[in-house]
Amino acid sequence: MDYESNRDFSEFSGISTNLIKEHFHRSIELIYCVKKDRLCVVNGQNLTLKMGELLIVPPFFLHEYDNDGVGFCHVLPVEYSDLWDKYTHSKSIDNHIITNKDLAKELFDHLNTAVTAKNKLLKTASYEYVLGKIFAECCFTSTDHHAIPNFTKDVVNYIEKNFSTDITLDLVAKHFGYSKYYFSNLFNKYFKINFKTYLNNVRISKAKAMLKRHTISEVSDACGYNSLQSFFLNFKKITGVTPGEYVSNKN
Repeated sequence: MDYESNRDFSEFSGISTNLIKEHFHRSIELIYCVKKDRLCVVNGQNLTLKMGELLIVPPFFLHEYDNDGVGFCHVLPVEYSDLWDKYTHSKSIDNHIITNKDLAKELFDHLNTAVTAKNKLLKTASYEYVLGKIFAECCFTSTDHHAIPNFTKDVVNYIEKNFSTDITLDLVAKHFGYSKYYFSNLFNKYFKINFKTYLNNVRISKAKAMLKRHTISEVSDACGYNSLQSFFLNFKKITGVTPGEYVSNKN
């Protein structure tokens, strides 16, 4: 699943059959099971997603899947996570799986409409309809805690806003009031990846979108790289091609 190497940066839609190790991201993830039951773990809860059912993974919930079964995965654009948080403030979803197969198929169809829609109004309406039905059909319980500490949300949002600047592990640690080493340990624990690698994934994912309308030099500067050489090295390390080759392949 290519999305998992570029989390939090764009919508994703595609078939999911691989073993997906434990991870989390800022975006809402929905999986519609199209063939064979699939074992899933969401925030430590073992679930069986049956054919024709829809799995709901809220923002920042740890989740993983085995490699049995075939699911169609939809990762919603990140702005819909704000809508989720606004509606579910201080509440946690009780049922992660929509077992009503008619409803699950209806939502799956609307997700497909959203992904293929060229009309922005239709795309927005389709995504909001899906979330509206989830909010109406699923049960939510008030809770005084979150399974993933606010630390992760705050760090993700900070990097999202500041990736274009010369941020470092030292600076971010100081911003959050931690020592460099303690912050690094916390980051590795919750993100399952080190700070430098995560930051580069953010920057290169942003760069891929920018290369559609800006020069390579402009993109390098806009993504926080101090030199073109550093940008080229990181871009090829993450994507397997140079920025120029990436642009050529997209044309």
